[in-house]
Amino acid sequence: MICTSLRERGQVLAFFALVLPLVLLPVVAFAVDAAVLGADAAALQAATARAAEVAVEQIDVAAFRAGGGLALDQTGVVSAATQTLLDAEPGASVDSVGIAGTQVTLSVSEHVQPALPLWTGEVTLHARASARLSAGYDWPSSL
Repeated sequence: MICTSLRERGQVLAFFALVLPLVLLPVVAFAVDAAVLGADAAALQAATARAAEVAVEQIDVAAFRAGGGLALDQTGVVSAATQTLLDAEPGASVDSVGIAGTQVTLSVSEHVQPALPLWTGEVTLHARASARLSAGYDWPSSL
């Protein structure tokens, strides 16, 4: 529809003056929050995976030397996982550490404030990672 008088030309400006703050800005705020929370979730998952890898390296040396095979030091696993996670993500907390043979499974969570808290005050992110210790290697890494 083509505006024919000078009075009708200002209607588009008034429409955008109302639509911009009511519709477009909340959508942009939601997109920013989603991107920031997605990045935080990825960082938490990476820190959890690294903590599981470090934790599974805690071998029970006494049992290994006694000929008992590979076993994990349970207190060393928990302390290594907790310390590694807190070094990477200071706000995160270890919910559970599962040890089954030579496999470690970590469940962690972190409470995060959204960048623009329009709809909710706080978001809880969860991550889970497992690592397994195996003896030897198949191929040298230099090949």
